[in-house]
Amino acid sequence: MLNKKYIQQLLEESIAGTDFFVVEVTIDQSNNIKITLDSDTQITVDDCADVSRYVEDKLNQSDEDFALEVSSAGLDRPLELLRQYRKHIGEQVSIKFYEGPDIKGTLKNVSDDSIELEYKSREKTDSQKKKTKTITKTEKIPFNIIKSTKVMVSFK
Repeated sequence: MLNKKYIQQLLEESIAGTDFFVVEVTIDQSNNIKITLDSDTQITVDDCADVSRYVEDKLNQSDEDFALEVSSAGLDRPLELLRQYRKHIGEQVSIKFYEGPDIKGTLKNVSDDSIELEYKSREKTDSQKKKTKTITKTEKIPFNIIKSTKVMVSFK
């Protein structure tokens, strides 16, 4: 079986001097290596190919057979790292909670243990609770109650 720590070390060497960072490295029992990268700015297919070539050149396929896939963290993937959350401050996100309804809003701030989200909410306005109005709320949400956060794609 391939050594995950060694592969992570190779990745760090290959992305040194860039704003790329490793989101995830998985190796299954068939030695299929999947590497997910992200960047503070952007990452291209050519960037992924360069990292793939670097890692593949350092691993000896004659010692152990493997398949290697290097990709960028796409918009369909949930955010996993603080660095990814910070990258998307000011953008619209969709949050799923372990309990309760999902919520959509603007990511305003990120700390080590929570995010700050601005969102619109319908609130009752009278004592009979028949009339409602939309208000803007800002709420601090701890990471431990968030199941997943995805960036919402906007076509402006």
